[in-house]
Amino acid sequence: MDPSRRVATVLTSVVVATLVYIIMKKAKRKRPPGPGYPIIGDIEAFSALANNKAAVYIFKKQMLYGRIMDFRVLNQSIYVLADPDEAHRILNNSHEFYRDRTFQNASEKIMESALFCLPSGDTWHRHRKLLSPAFSPIHLQHALEVSIKSTKQLCKYWASLGPKVIHNVHHEFACLTLDVIGQVAFSQDFGVVKSLSTDNVSETYQLFEKVGGAIGKRMNQPKWFWWPLGVTVKDIEYETTRVRQIAIDVLQTKMAATVARPEREWDVLDRLLAKSTDGEDKFTPDEVIDELMGFYFAGHETTSNTISFAIMALAQNPTVTAKLLAEIDDRVGKGEPTMAMLSELKYLDNFVKEVQRLYTVAGFNLRRPRQDSEICGYMVPKDSVVIINIWAIHTAPWIWGITGRDFDPDRWTRPIPHNAYLPFGSGPMGCIGQKMALIELKVALITMLQRFTFELVPNQDLEPESAVTIGMRQGLRVTLTPR
Repeated sequence: MDPSRRVATVLTSVVVATLVYIIMKKAKRKRPPGPGYPIIGDIEAFSALANNKAAVYIFKKQMLYGRIMDFRVLNQSIYVLADPDEAHRILNNSHEFYRDRTFQNASEKIMESALFCLPSGDTWHRHRKLLSPAFSPIHLQHALEVSIKSTKQLCKYWASLGPKVIHNVHHEFACLTLDVIGQVAFSQDFGVVKSLSTDNVSETYQLFEKVGGAIGKRMNQPKWFWWPLGVTVKDIEYETTRVRQIAIDVLQTKMAATVARPEREWDVLDRLLAKSTDGEDKFTPDEVIDELMGFYFAGHETTSNTISFAIMALAQNPTVTAKLLAEIDDRVGKGEPTMAMLSELKYLDNFVKEVQRLYTVAGFNLRRPRQDSEICGYMVPKDSVVIINIWAIHTAPWIWGITGRDFDPDRWTRPIPHNAYLPFGSGPMGCIGQKMALIELKVALITMLQRFTFELVPNQDLEPESAVTIGMRQGLRVTLTPR
């Protein structure tokens, strides 16, 4: 073959290879299906966001579009994922995916340095490492004891009002979990349950609800869009100042205390205030206040929402309630639950898993790829927003079959879909307090069910709303009957 033909052959081969590469690249760049229009994105999403229904709206869209969808907001592609294996890969691979500043930005002037708001990096690692010892076995035992005491106080309050009284138990569970987190994480008894009948409790509750709702609305929104949503720094300045003052008061009380404890018994606040070997503070003053705020929200809101969903599920499923009561009566009786008992209550464990599967309070996890990455067959560009839709992963028919939306604790006696259960997230950034949360949840349920049964008040809106977490923000009204 003469040189000119060789050159022509090489050039032709290069051109063909280039065209094939471009075609394949474009094919992989094809967008996943999803709602919305060019430039403006999904208009309906703004209404859902403004009305605290974003989680429900995204869930319904995911059911329409499948394992991955391109959820467009103001012409920005947000890749929302409901595939368990891909979710596991993303959450467990910090070399390829990272948590960005979305949570931190949404928490501006509220709790920017809280552990669950921090992006991936050295600061997050430092906070996690220093705080992890506050969730050791000795602290878990303390959490069990505090949960028993505080839940008994709540039950005593219920009993004082007499039978057949309608309660907004969602509000009361928030008071309960505030008391527990105060004693376990900060060694302070806030006495919120004791003062349930006072206006001060209602105000404190509303302050946290307003601030938490603002964080939820800010999520994934450009800062200029905070104004029409009513969640600018100025819009919630009063509420932010008040809730941060609560944290400051807790800090000052702790600093004024003179009781010294062995390091192994230090709570979260002790560790925030600890000094290094050379006498330097391990956390700045702002970091301490932000972490206090973070544990307020993460420590009480997730658990109170889960208890509310659990009571709703019991009221809607009398057969499940009968099985659970029988197990509690048989294994615990009228006594107090112990740590050993918790591991023996198999039906309670299955019930709690089913509540956390069907009613996931931490419904979304956000990551970004460090490089272009193939996800569910689509090439997702570097630094794109990828949302793990845990709520959808927990119930989607392409994962769980046609019974995915059924409440069935007995499903946990059978094998479940691989990687399809992650109520506390997964990987190195999974929930730091998940063991403590499960103890508090189980102890609260046992203690309440030893004393009361619950009946839903008819004709109430039970669709959850979203803020920092997903919950019953309009309340859950039930009638209590002593056993």
